[in-house]
Amino acid sequence: MIRRNLALLLAAVSLHAASPGAWELSTFTDFVKGTFDGVSLGRDGRLSVAPALHALFTSGQQVIWTLATAPDGATYAATGHRGRVFRVEPSGVSRLIWTADRPEVFALAVDRRGVLYAGTSPNGKIWRIENGQATEYFDPQAKYIWALTVASDGALYAGTGDEGRIFRITGPAQGEEYYATGQANVTGLMLDSAGALLAGTEPNGILYRVTARNQAFALYDSSLPEIRAIAPGPGGSVYAAGLGGALARKIQAVQQNQGQADATPTFSTSITVTAQAGNEIKPTSPDAKSPAVPAQPATTATATEVAGVERS
Repeated sequence: MIRRNLALLLAAVSLHAASPGAWELSTFTDFVKGTFDGVSLGRDGRLSVAPALHALFTSGQQVIWTLATAPDGATYAATGHRGRVFRVEPSGVSRLIWTADRPEVFALAVDRRGVLYAGTSPNGKIWRIENGQATEYFDPQAKYIWALTVASDGALYAGTGDEGRIFRITGPAQGEEYYATGQANVTGLMLDSAGALLAGTEPNGILYRVTARNQAFALYDSSLPEIRAIAPGPGGSVYAAGLGGALARKIQAVQQNQGQADATPTFSTSITVTAQAGNEIKPTSPDAKSPAVPAQPATTATATEVAGVERS
């Protein structure tokens, strides 16, 4: 009898300790706070099986800043904080092709002949790399070289900081300032279907279309501080990726690597958005720098606010 009563008591305690609870997770905001393993989350809150991920290349470096694809299908990877550039074959076989004299390589571009261009930072230069040989190509006299892209005519465009200038380079030591954005940094470059240059900037997150030297207008003003990447879409549309705070962390990593105490720069640039998109600003003389271009965005972007998760 004692054993039976003891068993009943333990069963009652066990049932009390295992009382049921319910949690309902159904929205994007609910799921985005979790850790995903083998699943993808859609904007509508739907979970689906994620594509399988396989490591193609391990650099052995602290960070891979950027990638560029060669005409033969190989991929170039630029790393920090030792300023190395690797060539990765489609099979995954890789080799170190260049070590820069500066700690960071933020920008890469490949022309139609397979010649590689690399921008070094801080206070670096643009290098031309061909057949395993690197030669100095152009010195923009800028603290950072954030982006490079090659036009159909072979001209190389460089987006720089911390004065937000774009350079057009046509040969070794042959280049000029193409457009001054009035922003602190030009963080992304792309040629659109009409051959105009698109430039993403920071810290006001403005996307410019530069139609000629010293002639541009603000195509879009985002709600985030940095336009980091630009890609073409069908029918002449453009995709742009906006980030919050990523560039400041990148600059901080550079400065910490150099042992500088002042890790986060302060930018004083501010742009008031009032004019309609499409208004071009032309300087009064060919040598004059273009002022910052205000613009009214053509569309209104919406973003989901999630506590503890940075928007992008």
